[in-house]
Amino acid sequence: MNPKQFAEQELKKITEAFNEQGMIDTAVYFFKDDNRFAIPVTFNNEAQKVAVEQGVKDMVKRAMPDTVIYVSEAWAAWLNDDPRMPTDRPDRIEVVVVQIEFKTGEKYGCAADIIRNGGNIHLGEFKIVEGEQAQGLFTDFYPPSSVN
Repeated sequence: MNPKQFAEQELKKITEAFNEQGMIDTAVYFFKDDNRFAIPVTFNNEAQKVAVEQGVKDMVKRAMPDTVIYVSEAWAAWLNDDPRMPTDRPDRIEVVVVQIEFKTGEKYGCAADIIRNGGNIHLGEFKIVEGEQAQGLFTDFYPPSSVN
């Protein structure tokens, strides 16, 4: 299976899990050979988030899994002159973000809207950005020398 097919398969699993549970836990998944390892991720502030992200990168450097997937729910808002954080803005959206990276260098930044319709909650279709266009914390997991 090529990286794009693998990414699409995993996004389908994430969508199914979200639609069944109405939420998704923040986690990092390592895939090595035929094994999948789930690592729950928690943080309470930006300092902890940066420390956890660095810890994940350190684990990737030691374990060198074939694939790393980061999954989280997030608030997002369009960039404009409003200095407030997305959680404080009325124009915010809720999304599930997924970063999928392969030891071979392929990367996919993915996001899907969380849709609330009355008591029904489900995930919209994932939008996928390939390559280096996705930036921020919980990206660029592999050390540069690991990319072929």
